[in-house]
Amino acid sequence: MRRFACLFVPSLLTLCCGNALAQSSGEPVPNGRLPTWAVPERYSLALKIDPEQTQFSGRTTIRVQLKQASDHLWIHGKELQVSKVTITPAKGKGKGKPLTARYVEADAQTGLARLDFGRTLTPQTLTVEITYSAPLNQQLQGLYQVKYQGKAYAMTQMEPI
Repeated sequence: MRRFACLFVPSLLTLCCGNALAQSSGEPVPNGRLPTWAVPERYSLALKIDPEQTQFSGRTTIRVQLKQASDHLWIHGKELQVSKVTITPAKGKGKGKPLTARYVEADAQTGLARLDFGRTLTPQTLTVEITYSAPLNQQLQGLYQVKYQGKAYAMTQMEPI
């Protein structure tokens, strides 16, 4: 299982995180690749995957370099059911104190979602922690479930979006 998790990490990062970006909440939903003015620097994933089940769950922590002031980030998060998002600023008001952010699905078809901070943060390093669950896909995309000779497997093709 440990080996599978190591192979799965690049695919999940693309699926649920992509490049983070920030600007004003009134901006249009990005089309395709996300802008690069909020750059993910480090990812940490804790996943619970049981191929016999229809869902998996996880907690992803992302260190993001926010290059300009913003009240939100954009992420890729197709089919995620997010239960909790916290943002921990590195400086300024609330330094080191987690903020509860709101997860807003902006485009279900592309999987784009917005993480709203509730206030504008200055350019700095942020720690973003997302707790979620998601279905094991049945269409051979992302993390998917395959049954072979009566046994279930969780697999990924590790392809970027």
